Amino acid sequence: GRARRDRGAHSRVRPGTNPKTLEAKVKVELEAALVKDREEVAALENVEGDPLPSAEVMARELTRILGRSELSFELLPDGKHYRVTRHGRPARDLSTGERTAITLIHFLESVKRADTGQAKPIVVIDDPVSSLDGGSAMGISTYIWSEVVSKSHIEQVFLLTHNFELFRQWDI
Repeated sequence: GRARRDRGAHSRVRPGTNPKTLEAKVKVELEAALVKDREEVAALENVEGDPLPSAEVMARELTRILGRSELSFELLPDGKHYRVTRHGRPARDLSTGERTAITLIHFLESVKRADTGQAKPIVVIDDPVSSLDGGSAMGISTYIWSEVVSKSHIEQVFLLTHNFELFRQWDI
């Protein structure tokens, strides 16, 4: 039985396949499955707590705000923290715009997932574009508008700012 099963597993490998290539491919597939499982466990553990947005949502929304996609997220084994990477390596020295965008995404995704019963939450955002360059500020402003004003899961938003340009964009 066992000897046949082992031969069967090896017979699926194409002749001439490099074992190191096959090992690397299996490792990548297993790591991807592990990341997905960790995210699922974290989501299940956080049902009654502070739900985490998925790493995929964080990366997608950050790309939407900043207009570039070199940053990605990996849920750590504790299921409560992310590892931020830039081009696959640990991200060092995140800019103010990157940190602001990450924080805002996490906050608004948490608001979206919060169980508030039938009442919609009231959200206060304090000076989200302080110390940002024009491109990052516009991305943040657009993101807030699309997530808070254009959708119906928030009752009211208070946006506090010292930035006159942001004020003019939101003066409706």
